[in-house]
Amino acid sequence: MPRSKGDAADAPREPRSGRLRNLDSAGVDIVAKQILESPTALISTVDEIVAEYSDACAQTMELIGCIPAETLRQSGTIPWYGAEYSLDDLIVYMYYGHKREHAAQIAAFRDRMKQL
Repeated sequence: MPRSKGDAADAPREPRSGRLRNLDSAGVDIVAKQILESPTALISTVDEIVAEYSDACAQTMELIGCIPAETLRQSGTIPWYGAEYSLDDLIVYMYYGHKREHAAQIAAFRDRMKQL
């Protein structure tokens, strides 16, 4: 059921975790650099990968809750992606469309591995 303007669910929330509050692009760059410099530090087991993915999803949902629903739906909020697009559009692509593209690649890889 669509939410009406002014619903409590539309009100922005503050992230509960101090770790999330302090996250900025410089911090992301530092983590990315560490991963690139030390690929052996990457997650190695399926359970660890699933746990990391689940944690990232939970953090994402928490951060999305900090953005008013009206802002999420507003076109032009991400001009670098396209003036006609909203944050909702980007999120749907990043968390559904992009993974769907990779799912096809993974299926093709599995098919090739079965042939070996």
